[in-house]
Amino acid sequence: MGLVANAPYLAEYVGWLFDGDCLNGGPGSEGCDYGEKFDKWAAENGYEVSGDAYQVPSLLAAVFAHRPGGKVPTRKPAGVGAGVSGNYRGTFFKAHPHLKGKVWVHHAVEQQVLTKYPGLFSKSEINSIENLRGIPKSTNADLHLGRIRVLWNGFYRTHSSPTRQQVLDYATFIDDFVGNEFTPRIR
Repeated sequence: MGLVANAPYLAEYVGWLFDGDCLNGGPGSEGCDYGEKFDKWAAENGYEVSGDAYQVPSLLAAVFAHRPGGKVPTRKPAGVGAGVSGNYRGTFFKAHPHLKGKVWVHHAVEQQVLTKYPGLFSKSEINSIENLRGIPKSTNADLHLGRIRVLWNGFYRTHSSPTRQQVLDYATFIDDFVGNEFTPRIR
């Protein structure tokens, strides 16, 4: 059942194609909260949604989809800096101009952290170059909207009030699993 729960969460990220609420408010917003509604439905129908039997299959799916390969760069833990602009794409492409048009810009510590855990990080930290990753457009659906989304959804379900370090450690965990697929590569 846990593996099935990933479909509604993923739908929030492609829902904007079909659902005006998703377009206007984004994933998880009122009317575009399919994943949360699925979890609630599952709980109301007798499924234990906070247990490992529900949550572990989604984590395992993300982990086993990982495809390692190549030389591994020096490992650094995920971190944030002091961003100077709200334009994170501009920040990323200023540092990597040759990648413009080739990658989606991903936040290692997601932007959702600003609303899910207010005060834990600032917007400038979230948008700092240290927190940005490039994901090739050809793998965005699988990597960014698929495997990374599954992992963060699991974290959000199990961490109602994490510490700053727990969030950074989880971003490092994700970097360790898929950092070899980022451009530029970080693992």
